[in-house]
Amino acid sequence: MVSCRTPLAVSLILLAAGLAADPPRKMTLAFSEDFDAPALDTSKWTMVAGLPPGNVRIEGGKLRLGVSRAPSGQWVGGAIVTRNRFEQAQGYFEASVKFGRHQGHHAAFRLVPAQMKPSEKFAELYIAEGFGEDIVITWVRHNDGKALKEEKPRNLKPLPAGAAGSKFVTYGLEWGRRELTWYADGKKIHSLRLETPQEKLFMSLGSTVSEFELPKLDPSKLPDDAEVDWVKAWR
Repeated sequence: MVSCRTPLAVSLILLAAGLAADPPRKMTLAFSEDFDAPALDTSKWTMVAGLPPGNVRIEGGKLRLGVSRAPSGQWVGGAIVTRNRFEQAQGYFEASVKFGRHQGHHAAFRLVPAQMKPSEKFAELYIAEGFGEDIVITWVRHNDGKALKEEKPRNLKPLPAGAAGSKFVTYGLEWGRRELTWYADGKKIHSLRLETPQEKLFMSLGSTVSEFELPKLDPSKLPDDAEVDWVKAWR
């Protein structure tokens, strides 16, 4: 998983006024994973090749996403994807995640196309991306026919101190034909009206260290894993 931009100081708020919602109430459950098996369920997930397997592991019924230093000296993460196992266009996607506490690395729950063609508008839908110190952003990367652009909300506020890194928060995305709506713990936190992707996307859970984060990466504060309790999708 690669992220190549400096994160904006933008994040979700759970305790602000918001609309309580249950987006999947009229949908059918299409995918469910609770990570209770002793090993990764390869009928649902594949490990992204070329990354240390120890950076993705299952412990105590939770998926743990960490970072480590490769023999080359480069800091790397790990990722699992549902590519060729589960792919879906539109619906509702949700995961219970506790992000890392510290900056210097990040983790993300996102939807990704099998391949990005120059004529296609969308590249990725980020349901939640956590950068430590309560920075969690929701955003979209898309192609307007000329270049890749990023759509990020500007009016989201910080989480209560320590929330993103100390408790599990349920992050969700409702993907409709002309609107994307994000939720946190059942509350609507952001929406974006635009022509959404028409092709099927697969789910990705991963961790990484981007170049801009390296100055803030403190090895003495590792491990600082992101944890995922469960993942679900409805159609």
